[in-house]
Amino acid sequence: MPSPNPPFLAEAVSRAAARTGVTGRRSLPSRAAALKLALALLAAGGSASAASAAGLELEVAGITSAEGRLMVAVFPSEERFRVNPVETRVLDARPGSVRVRFPGLPAGRYAVAVFHDRNGNGVLDTNLLGIPSEPAAFSGEPARMGPSSWAQASFPLPDTGASVLVRLPK
Repeated sequence: MPSPNPPFLAEAVSRAAARTGVTGRRSLPSRAAALKLALALLAAGGSASAASAAGLELEVAGITSAEGRLMVAVFPSEERFRVNPVETRVLDARPGSVRVRFPGLPAGRYAVAVFHDRNGNGVLDTNLLGIPSEPAAFSGEPARMGPSSWAQASFPLPDTGASVLVRLPK
């Protein structure tokens, strides 16, 4: 069972998954730590209700096997980045790329985090140094060392919607 005050997202989202079943959004606890970007996520329920809502089309590329699942989280602000996603999805992995749509997001700045949970345990596995042993990536510019910052990962989502590519490392 994950610790009550988990490092980063994986354990927090896993706990939320156990509490909520397969739908719903939750406010997730976290504490800063190394790149455990891990978003063991659930199919998010519903979409944002805003007068002006855009759609986000996400392509996850660089998937090397059909083993496990892809965990995806969309973050709506710097304050909620890596802590409390506004939308989450769990996708079946398949070699190549996978597309997923997040309809109804209000226009604004967002960031996306993805990891390939190859062994299906619901967490981003890491080595003894805390470096991910499963492919993980953020939207935007990849960081040279450690997890991407909000400034590196965020992108604008206009009223008309946007398409974003996240490429998993090999």
